[in-house]
Amino acid sequence: MRREVLFIQERGLMLLIGVAVLASGLLLFANRSPVIQMIPSSVAIHLQQVSVLLPAFVKPEPIDINSATLDELIVLPGIGPALAQRIIDYRAEHGPFGTLQDLKRVSGIGPQIVENINGEAVAGQGEL
Repeated sequence: MRREVLFIQERGLMLLIGVAVLASGLLLFANRSPVIQMIPSSVAIHLQQVSVLLPAFVKPEPIDINSATLDELIVLPGIGPALAQRIIDYRAEHGPFGTLQDLKRVSGIGPQIVENINGEAVAGQGEL
């Protein structure tokens, strides 16, 4: 009989310890704010080197270098933020590009970069 009483007391004690551990774990996480609220809304996030798998029937539109924003230009292969800004500055000073080959006039852009973006970019709506 005494052995049964000890067994019941041990089970009760184990249950009490389990509830205490669970409650303390809940208290640890209850006061934390969600991760989404920790990121300010004014922070720009740039995703470079990200590949998106599209179905074969979806053809991405080429980027028009005459109207593209900085974020659109840095998606092109070989064009980082600095080159994208130079393209925008050149475009603002000298007007729109006639062809992709005109990009070679921008400092830091050579024939290899122009070749790499061929097919992914156009200079105006007429060039495809």
